[in-house]
Amino acid sequence: MKFRFDVTKNSKLIEERGISFEQIIDAIEHGNVLATEIHHNIARYPNQYVFHIEIKNEVYSVPFVIEENGKTFFLKTIFPSRKARKKFLEKQNPGFDFSKPGLE
Repeated sequence: MKFRFDVTKNSKLIEERGISFEQIIDAIEHGNVLATEIHHNIARYPNQYVFHIEIKNEVYSVPFVIEENGKTFFLKTIFPSRKARKKFLEKQNPGFDFSKPGLE
């Protein structure tokens, strides 16, 4: 499995959201993918999928496309998702205080 991403976008994500594509790739390689789904707006984003990845008690959604070779994933962006956190983490851990990021 290979990954590509826009280096300029990566710098912007680090600055604005405190997360990088390298962290996402590391989490994927360590099995922290909670789900992979078809993008919910398939009309606007055809052929796009979304990884939902857990990092330090937060769930990040990472839209991506599979490149023509079928072996490379081009990562588009990263954003923390409250909906995904509720769906994947809060239901599995009732009573846990997710308001304190960085707990493991």
